[in-house]
Amino acid sequence: KAPLPDLKLALKEFFYFKTDGEMNELMGTLEEEAVMKKWKYDKNDKDKLLVSYNEMLDPEANKAGDQGPFLTTVRRQHLEMRMQYFSDLDSIVSLAISDGPLDVEMAVASLKAVDPAIQLNQLKEYVSRGFGMYYEDLMAARAEDGVGKTI
Repeated sequence: KAPLPDLKLALKEFFYFKTDGEMNELMGTLEEEAVMKKWKYDKNDKDKLLVSYNEMLDPEANKAGDQGPFLTTVRRQHLEMRMQYFSDLDSIVSLAISDGPLDVEMAVASLKAVDPAIQLNQLKEYVSRGFGMYYEDLMAARAEDGVGKTI
């Protein structure tokens, strides 16, 4: 168990990329869950509500579809974020291919435009999946003919 204020601080650090509105919604569902599940206050400090994160993250309850409002909100926000990512990527790729097929360089630039902090291993994986070849093979083909594979 953890005091609610401590958990809120940890969540703000963990979810640093969320907007203020998303964080407020998340914190509200956390408080809602505390009331719903009747979590107890610290016996030494009556102002500190103790959050039972083991109960909140109970895998058995989640398997049964009985997750609380906090996890429901985390999952919904994550899905919305992913859908926005794909929508942004689709827009950028559509613009990139308006003059012809998408090559590796354009794919890399599109991914970096949507996600400037993308990790190199993720970038390579996405490009490899998109072109159906290992990234290193794509780069070798590009070095040979100056263009490489297009889709």
